[in-house]
Amino acid sequence: MNQQKFKELSLLIESSINGMLTEQHRDRLNEILASEKQARDFYREYIQVCSSLNSIGGNVGEHDSFSQENCLNVLAELAWYEKYAPAVSRREKKPKAAELKEKNYPSSVQKQPRNISWITVVSGAVSAAAIIFLLIYANLFVPEMKRAATITDTYKAEWGRQSFKKQDSVYTGLENIQLKKGLAEFKTDRGVKLVVEGPAEFRFSSISEVNLDYGSLYSKVPVEGVGFAVSTDNSRVVDLGTEFGVSADKQGSSQLHVFSGKTRLISSKGWLNNTAFDVVESMACKVSQESLAVEKIDLQKNKFARHFNENSQIVWRGEKQIDLADIVGGGNGLGSGKQGFGLNSLNGRFGQRRTLRMLMKKSKSNKYNSVKDLPFVDGVFVPGAEDGEVKITSQGHTFRDFFKTSGRYWGGILNGAVHFENPEVFKHNLSLAGEILSFPKTKGIFIHPNQGITFDLSRIREAYGDAALSSFTAQFGLSDTIFDNSKLKTNKNFSEIKIPSCDIYVLLDGEQEFQKKAQTPKDQPCDIDVSIKPSDHFLTVITAVPADRRTINYCWSVLKEPVLNLNDGR
Repeated sequence: MNQQKFKELSLLIESSINGMLTEQHRDRLNEILASEKQARDFYREYIQVCSSLNSIGGNVGEHDSFSQENCLNVLAELAWYEKYAPAVSRREKKPKAAELKEKNYPSSVQKQPRNISWITVVSGAVSAAAIIFLLIYANLFVPEMKRAATITDTYKAEWGRQSFKKQDSVYTGLENIQLKKGLAEFKTDRGVKLVVEGPAEFRFSSISEVNLDYGSLYSKVPVEGVGFAVSTDNSRVVDLGTEFGVSADKQGSSQLHVFSGKTRLISSKGWLNNTAFDVVESMACKVSQESLAVEKIDLQKNKFARHFNENSQIVWRGEKQIDLADIVGGGNGLGSGKQGFGLNSLNGRFGQRRTLRMLMKKSKSNKYNSVKDLPFVDGVFVPGAEDGEVKITSQGHTFRDFFKTSGRYWGGILNGAVHFENPEVFKHNLSLAGEILSFPKTKGIFIHPNQGITFDLSRIREAYGDAALSSFTAQFGLSDTIFDNSKLKTNKNFSEIKIPSCDIYVLLDGEQEFQKKAQTPKDQPCDIDVSIKPSDHFLTVITAVPADRRTINYCWSVLKEPVLNLNDGR
């Protein structure tokens, strides 16, 4: 910004403070501020100084005998000259005292009158006043460092200029915080939760406001934190009791996505004529740096990281379902599991299908086998292998009066609706009612009878930040690919033999919530929808064939899209 523009900007700002700005001058001020970041920084600092002076009883803008216009001109001249003036050459070395004595000088020198211009006097006075003001301001208005938030958790975080760890306090008045990559969670003293995702640069300008230079920030604000604000280069978001995300790029554009509640978006479209918009639940807006205009955009529900758990490698971005097939495959419920991996129901071991040995197996007992390798699976078992009740959780819940089975099953409990090759069958995707269940498009658990699996809902809730689980849903059926001889190594005619059938049971803490008996490959898949209460600890799924049906061969039973659903309040 050159000298002339600096002077012009100073006069325009002073006129705006005094209420003397014309419409033409207002447009010119907006034009300068929109075009140069240096001008915007100067404007912001000027207004802050004025506000500080007013707060201690001063009245910025009062006229005195020396006109403000002249004062501003002088200050502008001094500031510009200080920055751009050429270097001053050093004076010649003064002669020593001995040399002076050798020379003859007149005993008296007639004093010459000095002409002092008023500019010099004013400049000196203004300079002295400016120095005094800066000294006073530096001592009286040093920003007070207050604790703004505490770092409650981090995930693969790599910091820039500073280094932080869990439970560190963050203060106002510090330099910008740089998060090169990873995630960091903050919590303010008023209970506001913030999740910042790198790369990002930001700072706490006060205990209730964050300045975001670039990056992504998610905020969940309780009632006591209403009024919390996030500022970017061209906008300011004020919370009115809500859950929202703000992103800003290095080019100066920003976005606001509101997931619940209400916010106030203040767009700095004119710096003096700021425009405010109410942005409510399920709405999103973008403020572009080029035009500084606000436009509505589609809400991106999964754009912002809202919760993370380092132990379980979870980064939750607002997904409404947790995939149980993925959990069976060693994942966290969000797609990190592997197809073909699963559990051996005889011992609870986790592994790939080859290590599970995809053969017919037989259990002689109802033993409950805890699963140590998967945190969200409590255990597995073979139901009805012996008479009596069947233990179905590590806490001792049982399924009483369960019928006797053969105790035999094939393979294990696997992630993916796939039948792997064996001496009689080629590897192929299973099918329900003619629909091929291809991975990963369709999620599925292959759970041949007689097997049972129990999921630990409490651990899942905890890992997902006390997620509010509302229900378990899935479709259950037997694959109709048994009627496709191209999938079989030896032709079978199921019209001439007994068609296989299978029962399914769903229990919560040992209480039966759903059952379907004698499901066959000819039937439409049955819908499962079981409501989950906050007090429910374990979810158990059992597939079984009563011993009197004799055969379990070709019972290719599968759970299609088995998920835990989260309600809107999580």
